[in-house]
Amino acid sequence: MTGFLLHQGPRFYGVLEGPTRALFARMEAIVTDPRHRRVVVLREDTVTERRFRNWSFGTLPMVPIRPAQGATVEFIRDFARRM
Repeated sequence: MTGFLLHQGPRFYGVLEGPTRALFARMEAIVTDPRHRRVVVLREDTVTERRFRNWSFGTLPMVPIRPAQGATVEFIRDFARRM
C-alpha cells in the first residue's frame, strides 16, 4: 500500500491506495482503533495507476477551525475531488 498523510493538530487526513483486500483490512484496523474518532471517507475510486509511489507526509499550521467554515476542511475536500 502507498498513500498520503496530512497532519494538522489533532487531525489527520489521508489517502490510501493499493489492492482492495489490503485497503479494506487497513480501514478496518483504522476504524476499530480507539485512538481514531470520527473517521470519514470522502472518496472511493478504482485507479489504474498509483498516484503515490511511496508514503508522503505533510503538516499544516495549527489554526482554529470551525468545520462549516474551515479553510483546511475545504482544502481537503477540494484535494479529494481533484484526486
